[in-house]
Amino acid sequence: DDPASTFLWLDVFVVNQHESEEKPKIWWTDTFLDAIRSIGNTCLVLAPWDEPIPLTRAWCIWEIASVVRTQTRLDIAVPPTARVAFEGVLLDDIDRIVMAMSRVDVRKAEASIPTDRDMILRAAEQTVGLSEL
Repeated sequence: DDPASTFLWLDVFVVNQHESEEKPKIWWTDTFLDAIRSIGNTCLVLAPWDEPIPLTRAWCIWEIASVVRTQTRLDIAVPPTARVAFEGVLLDDIDRIVMAMSRVDVRKAEASIPTDRDMILRAAEQTVGLSEL
């Protein structure tokens, strides 16, 4: 809330997803969760809002599952270029937003490394559950 005390943690710069197979399972189940917990706040950018790319990516889904598990704050943002259209739909046609979000199927998530996808979806199913997520 205070820009002077706000810091950004960008996963792409911190976690090398190309080395994921080298990390032990406990790293993903404990260390990664501890990092999400200590950060305390995650911002999910829905772009485009009606077919959000992050919700098609296995790694993003794992991060969201980690937020759910740690019960930390999750903020949703829409890029400025889509904000006016999103606000119009939010005020006039909320069912359109509900329909867009209900089309999301985490089971169809993709990852650059197929074994990562399988590991992430399996871990998400065992922890928060894919339906719940």
